[in-house]
Amino acid sequence: MGRVLYDGLRDRISVVTIDGTLDIRFRWRRTSFEWRGRRYAVGRMLWGHFTITEGTRIVASGTPTMSGVRLDDVMADLEPIARALVLALALRVVAFGVAVAAGG
Repeated sequence: MGRVLYDGLRDRISVVTIDGTLDIRFRWRRTSFEWRGRRYAVGRMLWGHFTITEGTRIVASGTPTMSGVRLDDVMADLEPIARALVLALALRVVAFGVAVAAGG
């Protein structure tokens, strides 16, 4: 799968795999990243559910669960990094939930 890091202070994900390195810096709007020459957008992560799109096409979607992460759909474009990417997004959801529960 590779190495997955979530930096909560900078709200940034780093994924390092055999297939390459991916960095996502989250913004208030229009968070995106590049992978193999294509630009992908990370949709709003409402109630833990997330989508990743290329243009109008959904290339990945999933939901964190109590036992891990359920990947609902993933297109071949992101298959090499899908598991690591989903884990990284789930870590962000959990970190955000802990921050909200702690009141800060």
